[in-house]
Amino acid sequence: PSLDSGEPYKGFLAKRLAAVLAYMAIGSLDRASIYSVSEHMEHICSGIEGRNAFYKSLDRLAAVPFKGESRLFECVRELRSISRGDGAAIIISDLLTDSDYKAMIDYLLYYKQQIILVHILSPDELNPQYSGRVRLLDSEDNDYRDLDITPRTMDLYKRTLKSFMDDIASFCAKRGVYLLQISSDESLESILLGKGHSLGIIS
Repeated sequence: PSLDSGEPYKGFLAKRLAAVLAYMAIGSLDRASIYSVSEHMEHICSGIEGRNAFYKSLDRLAAVPFKGESRLFECVRELRSISRGDGAAIIISDLLTDSDYKAMIDYLLYYKQQIILVHILSPDELNPQYSGRVRLLDSEDNDYRDLDITPRTMDLYKRTLKSFMDDIASFCAKRGVYLLQISSDESLESILLGKGHSLGIIS
């Protein structure tokens, strides 16, 4: 999927965040499970309890490939281990998919999960510096489009991106979903101790 792109690499930051947040969960005497979402839900590790089990899970997490289309809602519906009102769901994604992420969130809210959405984009997606003739490749389905990048094209892109991100923020705010919108060049410290702390996610 599109997490397998970006400079710095979005997938690397996503895996590091998943590891740190799982470690924080077990440090609070909770259990943690990690799943990868593509065309199907991939079970990486579940019910992690204690530091020894956590460290054993790191190799499996590091080996997770990013491949195929991200079918967020469809994959979450495959889960059979969600219990109503018990636990939190942390979603790490760039949301650059045709799948309905809003339906996914509403599905998890139906089960009364506390939701944290970590929305990752890369610097070249947030503020692209292209000009002239370029070929854009869709990493979800390998389709491509040749474009002539002009100042007008860049202005349209930036307005579309702002609308996309504002819509995510508005949707999450209305549903009480914690939202972290981050760039892949940010450090873990600035994400967790800065944005995470200000939102009340990290105490």
